Amino acid sequence: MSAWSHFGLFFGEAERDQALAQREEAPLVAAWPALARPPAIGTPSLPEARDSLHALALWGGFRFRWAGDEEAAARARAIVRDLVAGESAGEYHADAGALLAQAQCLELLRPFLREELAPLQGAWRQAWQQLPRAWEYDEQAWARLLQGVAGVLLEEAGHLEAAMTAHREAIERDLHPEGYWRPVVGEEMGAAPAGSFRRQLRATQAYALLAEVAEQAQRNKRGQGFASLWSFHKRHVSIRTAIAYCAYYYFYPEHWRWEAQPLRETASLFRQYGAFLELALRRVPTRPLPLLLRELRPLFGVYGGGWTTLTHGAASKRGTASRDWRRWLDRWRQRLLVKG
Repeated sequence: MSAWSHFGLFFGEAERDQALAQREEAPLVAAWPALARPPAIGTPSLPEARDSLHALALWGGFRFRWAGDEEAAARARAIVRDLVAGESAGEYHADAGALLAQAQCLELLRPFLREELAPLQGAWRQAWQQLPRAWEYDEQAWARLLQGVAGVLLEEAGHLEAAMTAHREAIERDLHPEGYWRPVVGEEMGAAPAGSFRRQLRATQAYALLAEVAEQAQRNKRGQGFASLWSFHKRHVSIRTAIAYCAYYYFYPEHWRWEAQPLRETASLFRQYGAFLELALRRVPTRPLPLLLRELRPLFGVYGGGWTTLTHGAASKRGTASRDWRRWLDRWRQRLLVKG
């Protein structure tokens, strides 16, 4: 058996088979139509041509893995060839997101590409190595995510191990018990620059996606030195802590107290970056995720895992949002008001 598990980068055959078995049940029943036809181009969720091309390539890869659709795979292959050889967008997160989507496409299409895989891997490596230096903390988190992705895509264990080590160090050094990344906000209320919650969410997204990349890549190592980043913690502070607090600020954005001006809403940021929350609910069931996901599903992130309700929603039947979650949120809100 290979030391590597290749399928969909963030999901494997087990997730696909579970989704197939529960396709008529919530929340899967609302997610399945996305695979019936290619994603619409020029919609609010895919405003740029580059976004649409990545979404079309992902769709073809998903169709290949989920339905054996080789015609869709052939179209996706042609798109990926052009994307991997394309020019930089000139902005860190745009280029990093493109590299992530392209890597997921290559993983999805790996059996179909055959002898074409190696040159495409080489082109992807070159683009990854030319990515500008990461300066902001969320960019650094994304750099670690891409290093882990490179380890899987290129089957170079050193990259994955280095990314996992960086993930653990970030939990130990950078994550406050109240769920914020210290380098994003500093320690003084009202001192963080505008956009700090966007950086908070992006950093949490990157570390959550890296945890799932490592989980899937190590699937064949269960019981043989398997190390889960989802469960790593320091005094019970873990990636779950960051996710829980991010979700809290979806409902109470005004309590994000590190910027001079209170936030008025965060829902648009969650629609843009929040597809990873479906993965999180599967791995580390965390209040108040069920209530949040009830409002956002079905989730899709062209630069964040693809159709994640489809891939990970089947395991999210641990309970539905109810007034109990609201009561819990209200208690948490009162606690933070006292601290603030």
